[in-house]
Amino acid sequence: MKYKIKIFATVTLIFTLTVIAGEISNKVVKSINGIFGHNVQVKLEKITIPPGIKRKIERKVHQRFYSGHVYLYRIIKNDSTIATAILDNVTGKVMPITFIVYFDKKGKILKTEILKYREQYGGAVSNPKWNKQFTGKDFNSNFVPGKGVDAISGATISVNSVSRGIFKLTLLYKNIFLNNE
Repeated sequence: MKYKIKIFATVTLIFTLTVIAGEISNKVVKSINGIFGHNVQVKLEKITIPPGIKRKIERKVHQRFYSGHVYLYRIIKNDSTIATAILDNVTGKVMPITFIVYFDKKGKILKTEILKYREQYGGAVSNPKWNKQFTGKDFNSNFVPGKGVDAISGATISVNSVSRGIFKLTLLYKNIFLNNE
């Protein structure tokens, strides 16, 4: 029995590293190092979203999760988790937009970043100045474009999609991580 569990863990790790390898993985590492420095450890987990929580969040945000899982990065310094980042995708007009949200221990957003924007138009959501407006927001914040989030002319679909995606991750963090600490 121990042999089967060890094989499963190894296969899962290889699969996870393969899925996020390449350009996105490099951008995540660069982003983490840029925010927290090089003296941190990072633990990567592929988190399956419990179906009940998934449905509840999707109804509240009016946007489906891109898949049934997200990638979670625990940023650790001196044997203590100092932040958590969640990597996910939302659909723009047609293509996925890959983004990451960094949270402090209380679920407040430390930073958001668009890692891969694949559409021809609407790429202004990748601008660090636009993303900075999410810093300090949490699951109680207003994520409605034009009210709690700045709209961008020519990027209506992207702004709506990314704003809702970030809101989904704040709710996911609250439901999975804050409720379990």
